Amino acid sequence: MTHDLYAEVKQSTSDKIIGSVSYPFTAVEKKQAFPGCTKLAATMATDEDAPFYALTKEEMAEYLKDAVSDVSASQASNDVSVSGEIYAFGGDIIQQAQHIIDVASSSKDYEGPDVKDLQKVVDGGIEGLVNTLGDWGMYAWSPYLRVIVEKEPKVSLTSPRISLDNVEIKVTATGELWAKYPWWNCYRWCTKWKKVIKCKRVAKVTVSVKIKAEAHADLRVKAAKVIVQAEFDKLRLNYPVLDKIPLEGIANKALEDKLVYAFDAAKFVTTVPLLESNFSVDKLTLPPSTDGLNVGIEIKEV
Repeated sequence: MTHDLYAEVKQSTSDKIIGSVSYPFTAVEKKQAFPGCTKLAATMATDEDAPFYALTKEEMAEYLKDAVSDVSASQASNDVSVSGEIYAFGGDIIQQAQHIIDVASSSKDYEGPDVKDLQKVVDGGIEGLVNTLGDWGMYAWSPYLRVIVEKEPKVSLTSPRISLDNVEIKVTATGELWAKYPWWNCYRWCTKWKKVIKCKRVAKVTVSVKIKAEAHADLRVKAAKVIVQAEFDKLRLNYPVLDKIPLEGIANKALEDKLVYAFDAAKFVTTVPLLESNFSVDKLTLPPSTDGLNVGIEIKEV
């Protein structure tokens, strides 16, 4: 494809720009409160980058099983912290089921859930809740993420995708585990019980670690300008709850507003004498290049 004008930004220019930044610097800082169980379904359906993960039934079973074994064995503090909270959550459900069974056996005025179903909950224990509690779910959510770039990354200026290597970052992230589950409220001296759906934060963990990230930057055309959009390819933390959440989605959404203007074709055209006529930018393209940023410019007379 031929162009009326052609511009090129070399690697040396990119090196100067990257080198002018003071490191470390905060690239991302995002806070987002849990929307609540009533709004969760809508959030999940409309926001692909929402900082959550819905656990499968198999993953829920694994969490419950690990909670029992971890608390019993008193393993590493990080795991025990989360496992202990999950264990306490499950224990509350078992305890309530047993309490209702006791009430049903001692009160002629009892009204509530089928005692046989409650006995299954008690007999199955914490590990069996995934099968005995009925229709319920658990969700991993990240309310806070901060990404600090520790030192200057290596940038290979290519078009239309810029390679970012040696990206060393410090990530501070909070992960929360929420549960939406059936519960029984009592009334009339706790002889009668009514089913409700509760929403509760079961566990919370915050970590701050240094890692190497996988990232790149895309070049895009916006009007007469070429902009650079940074993006994390993968940002995961190997910690309880947080290992389920695609943190790259949160970071990339926050980076959408942090655009770098790499080239302004309108200013370029005004500096080029064109037969003493007035021209404006009609269209920009980004021809492939392995050693710089190439911009093809089509102009129109005004």
